Amino acid sequence: MRAGTRMRLTGCFDAITAAAAVAVIVAAHWPWYVATLTPPDDAVNAPSGTATGISAHVTLWVVTALAAAQLAVLLARHLRGDRHRVPGGDKGLLVLAAVLACFLVVVDADLLPLSWVNILNTNADPMGQGTIMWPAVKDLTQVLPGTFGAVTVRLTWTYGATTAVWAALMLLLASVASPGPPASPAGKNPDHHLSPAGGSLHETAAD
Repeated sequence: MRAGTRMRLTGCFDAITAAAAVAVIVAAHWPWYVATLTPPDDAVNAPSGTATGISAHVTLWVVTALAAAQLAVLLARHLRGDRHRVPGGDKGLLVLAAVLACFLVVVDADLLPLSWVNILNTNADPMGQGTIMWPAVKDLTQVLPGTFGAVTVRLTWTYGATTAVWAALMLLLASVASPGPPASPAGKNPDHHLSPAGGSLHETAAD
């Protein structure tokens, strides 16, 4: 692949990676889950309203740190004097961070907030019927006793979780697909260049 083409592809994928990393960080603070009671009944001990991803899963702080680390690597890659000249080893760091972030986001999205699971389990009968042993549920419906009859509580995803999952997948795909910057020629410092005198190589500061 020609260096010019590789530089353009790297720049394009870097932009996608950076946008996806920002989206992952922001989406962690959006509502991920919503609980709906039908019919509404304030006397029912059940989850209600919405829960943000970051409040439901502390592991999303790890995802935030990984996405921020990716942004730092991309920033370092494009600093003046080092643009597209950082050795290709930084791609491995980007891919590793993206794999871990994507894994945690997908797993967390499938896990209901533990506080909601505990509330539902308090409503289970003494024989354990209805007890949620493992909260790996994306869309859960449960019937609970209400003031004037049965009340149905439905727990499901909302836009925060959907955005985070798609952003994490884009983060992973862009990190893997990027060809990375072309490495500097062996023994050549990108901050040095040929001096006009005699065409010999001198260690002079780059423009």
